[in-house]
Amino acid sequence: MRTLKQYLATLLTLAAILFCTGPLMAQIPTTGDPQTIKTDYSDEAITKYVEVMEEVLPIQQKAEKNAIEIIEANDLTLDRFNQILAVQQNQSDAEVSPEELASFNTAAQEIMKKNASVQEQVLQILKNEGLSPEKYRNMLVAYERDEEFQKKVDAFVLEETN
Repeated sequence: MRTLKQYLATLLTLAAILFCTGPLMAQIPTTGDPQTIKTDYSDEAITKYVEVMEEVLPIQQKAEKNAIEIIEANDLTLDRFNQILAVQQNQSDAEVSPEELASFNTAAQEIMKKNASVQEQVLQILKNEGLSPEKYRNMLVAYERDEEFQKKVDAFVLEETN
């Protein structure tokens, strides 16, 4: 049985999950005004969300580990990979050598290929649990951005561990 600290630490890694499910999340449209975050989910929906997260997190953690291994196998550190990513997204003007750019491109392509499998697994879990990808995404965003919703979800996790 997991400890309370492990559950809370796991839930706090949701931001990292967005890294792995980025392409999945980009494919799921959001509803309504982007400034309005829906947080009034039923207890049943939150329970289902927590159950899904318990299934998804190990898959995401494995994907993150694999991504780091791919990055390192291409002679980059995770920090350097992220710096080059920022340059690619025009968020930084750091210097990047042609060799680093080639390593980055190779690693990024490998990671994207592996993430396709992760996305399929996540979608299957959502389907099995009866939670739509859109609702899952919206709940992820709500958890990440709304402190009250985060507390409510954390309370469900605490309740489940007792």
